[in-house]
Amino acid sequence: MQKILGLDIGGAHIKSAIARIGEMIKLGKRATIAFEIFREKERLASLLGEIIRKTKPDGVALTMTGELSDVFSSRAQGVGWILDSALKAVRQIEMRVVDINGRLVSTQSAKRNPASVSSANWSATGAFVSRWIKNGIVVDIGSTTTDILPIVNGEVAGKGKTDYERLKHGELLYTGYLRTNAGAVCPEIRLDGATISTCPEYFAIIGDAHLYLGEIKPKNYTCPTPDGRGKTRSAAGARLARLVLSDVKTLKKKDVSSIATQIIRAQEQIIAFGIKRIIHNHRLNIAPVIVIGPGRIYLKQIKKRLDINSFPRTVGGHPVELIDPAVCVAALWADDASGRDINTS
Repeated sequence: MQKILGLDIGGAHIKSAIARIGEMIKLGKRATIAFEIFREKERLASLLGEIIRKTKPDGVALTMTGELSDVFSSRAQGVGWILDSALKAVRQIEMRVVDINGRLVSTQSAKRNPASVSSANWSATGAFVSRWIKNGIVVDIGSTTTDILPIVNGEVAGKGKTDYERLKHGELLYTGYLRTNAGAVCPEIRLDGATISTCPEYFAIIGDAHLYLGEIKPKNYTCPTPDGRGKTRSAAGARLARLVLSDVKTLKKKDVSSIATQIIRAQEQIIAFGIKRIIHNHRLNIAPVIVIGPGRIYLKQIKKRLDINSFPRTVGGHPVELIDPAVCVAALWADDASGRDINTS
């Protein structure tokens, strides 16, 4: 049985997961390391090396989105940097890279055509899920973005391949449950009987709203805070109050709770509208909606906003909580896996 390490290298996190491939494929849980590539890209190779030494894989399957970071002058430069860093880490271990068609290609091929592997993590998820779901919508709500993948007749039916195309067709929303600027999601707040414009400074993020309301724990706040202060309820409340140029000594607790709730509801509406758009465009009105990623904390509210009854808890017998690009890209190592059983390790 081969032990394959899946790596999803983003701009703010490195995600990893193991798939064991033999007569059956066993998928493991994802591990996440907070890593802002724009701050310290030189550390990438050493961090990946630590993951590889710890997991001791037989092969490495890689995907990325971190090449979009403005620390790189172009996507192609970013792809090259990430590939070179990963190659330093893997040494003699074979590594493959997922492309925008959901196929694993050699590192040489990826280097020759960086556009084919740039921001292709969604294609790994789509390729894996489409083995099990004939028609459906996969909604992957991450810390920074939300992917909405239509599956039609057992194939990923998205109209876009690049980030730009996917944004244009509504298959990529640049909004996530943690890192998104709160003011960008909710430009107006209703408070004290008035409508107040939120300030477009980097005062608070969505994660502050979730933390204040107790929907995530401090350990789930896996990015720096906007003001560099603590990941506590009181510190999150202070950041939220700044959105209306106030503070927690002036605002009542119910006012801060209201701000947090309105921000979260606004994001739920954005995501629900995006799902409805894909359902309409691909005529998937009665198809199941598979919600994955840490943003599954929105599942209950999304159910309320969509006139759909099918929200599967498993895909091919696999819990949806464990499906993400890192584990899916590892599972793609077995090109002939479509006839095998999938179990959770």
